[in-house]
Amino acid sequence: MTVEHQEPASLRLLRRIGDLPLSPVQMEVCLMLARRQSQESIARQLNIRLATVKDHVRKIYLKLGVHQRDELAERLLAVRGDCT
Repeated sequence: MTVEHQEPASLRLLRRIGDLPLSPVQMEVCLMLARRQSQESIARQLNIRLATVKDHVRKIYLKLGVHQRDELAERLLAVRGDCT
């Protein structure tokens, strides 16, 4: 009998975000984006302006070399080591 451990996607996502060159607030925004929350919802939950959220998103995308949310999700769930 073979037992195979599969890490839940949510836990894998948290680990990946922790490995990225992001500030703590950018990590939080990144996690919320990956969970498909709107920028308006992120602004409300973090008690910051929508313009601030948009600035964080721009910086996250720039640091990770992505251009849209779908690319971000793919990058976050990719195999360890290919995200610098």
